[in-house]
Amino acid sequence: MMNSVPLSNTTDFHELFLTTGIVLSKAVRSQQERSERDYRIQTAQSEVSASLAASCLLVPNVGDVCSVAIDEQGRGWLLAILVQANPNLGVLSHTGQLSLQAQGALHLKGQQIINDASAQLHLSAPEVNVHSHEMAIQTQEVMVSTTKAKLMSKNLSLVADKAEHVVGLMMQKFSESFRMIKGHDEKQSGSSRQLVEKEAVLHAKNVISSAEKQMIMEADKIHLG
Repeated sequence: MMNSVPLSNTTDFHELFLTTGIVLSKAVRSQQERSERDYRIQTAQSEVSASLAASCLLVPNVGDVCSVAIDEQGRGWLLAILVQANPNLGVLSHTGQLSLQAQGALHLKGQQIINDASAQLHLSAPEVNVHSHEMAIQTQEVMVSTTKAKLMSKNLSLVADKAEHVVGLMMQKFSESFRMIKGHDEKQSGSSRQLVEKEAVLHAKNVISSAEKQMIMEADKIHLG
């Protein structure tokens, strides 16, 4: 899609005649074969070939009413789309990089907003807020690097074939915690300490406790059997 006219030192400027017309056809070519005059437009005077002006970001379609500028040599430029043949379909297109800038707030509003990047998508801001009733994320790999993270959830469900946590320090505070493991559960650590304010109950079909050096049991009363 060409929406700019290349200029050079040999470019001649002529007086332009402004008129309106209807887009009759759009040439379909590869990027290498693309011509400056890719549109055929029917005006009240005649049928002309026109290239897409840099000001026209809305991609023209057949049947659209447009504004056309024609010079003395019959060369035309499609300046803008005045009336769309299909108002429900509109595409903004620009060749090369495009920046949207606003001194105040910039709002994007629609029933569906889709960001589709063929290479990368970057979000950069001092503060990012996301509010959603429901969120679904599908990715092959995700990496989160942060100095501090907080997760507050009334209901949290984690379903994974394999989960691996590598952290320097982890602190967890729960009002209640339940773990249900159907298969094998194993824990390995350099040292372990468990503090329970009230009761600690261990129930199993078989319990094996082994120590290489010492095993210490301290209590006011110890019941065995």
